[in-house]
Amino acid sequence: MSENLRPRLQLRSPQRRMRIALLLIVPAAIAFNLYVSNIALSRDIDGITFVQPPGWNYHTDTAVIPDTRRIHFSAAGLANAIRDEHGVPLFVTTKYPADKGGLNPLIGVNVFAHKSDVQLAPEKLLEAKLAEVQRGSNNALEVIEPITALGLATLPAARVVVKIVGGKEAQGLNRTTAYALVAGHLSFTIIASDAEQGEEAMKSELDDFVSSIAVD
Repeated sequence: MSENLRPRLQLRSPQRRMRIALLLIVPAAIAFNLYVSNIALSRDIDGITFVQPPGWNYHTDTAVIPDTRRIHFSAAGLANAIRDEHGVPLFVTTKYPADKGGLNPLIGVNVFAHKSDVQLAPEKLLEAKLAEVQRGSNNALEVIEPITALGLATLPAARVVVKIVGGKEAQGLNRTTAYALVAGHLSFTIIASDAEQGEEAMKSELDDFVSSIAVD
């Protein structure tokens, strides 16, 4: 992580640390038996586009800069992002600047390259990794909306909503919504963290973000 980016992604409270931990740990756990291949990437999609919520703040370690709110990753951009790793965060967008104290709802996007002989089912990815996270967190998550298969941007996808129960984290950004999308040998995870109710609960921001996804 570059020095100029590090402060923006650094968390200043236990609740915010928990959110980024989920952003990185949940999708990272999915990345077993993976490899990166530019040839495989080129066979999947030519690019993917997201539109971040109005007024939100974009953070990334990639070279991709939004065109206003529109965030576009070409196939080459995806290959460059994950060339040396099994899977990486593409970007995080936060409701407030990262240096603001207190709670800060966020949406993060990660990408993985899978072996060509792996048949991916997004609901199975979420199911297996949710179980893994539960084991590692002593069942700290309660499923409030079960894993559901759906379609996003013509891609097979799945969604689950969980909340943190017990401990100080349950008083903050205690709800996490996770999506998995599959595009050939690539999978994308979207991890959104907010409060279950109150001012820091997302209204239409996440729905609009997910609806904005388009593939080339």
